[in-house]
Amino acid sequence: MYLISGTMIAGVVEMEIHRRLKISRLNDYEFESRHLHQN
Repeated sequence: MYLISGTMIAGVVEMEIHRRLKISRLNDYEFESRHLHQN
C-alpha cells in the first residue's frame, strides 16, 4: 500500500516538475523573442 502510494506521489511530483520546467522554458522563449523583436 505505502509502496504504491509512494510511487504514485513520485510520479505526480515528477510530472509537476516537468510541467513547470516546460512553462518556465516557454516563458523564457517568449521573453527572448519579444526582446529580439524590440531591437
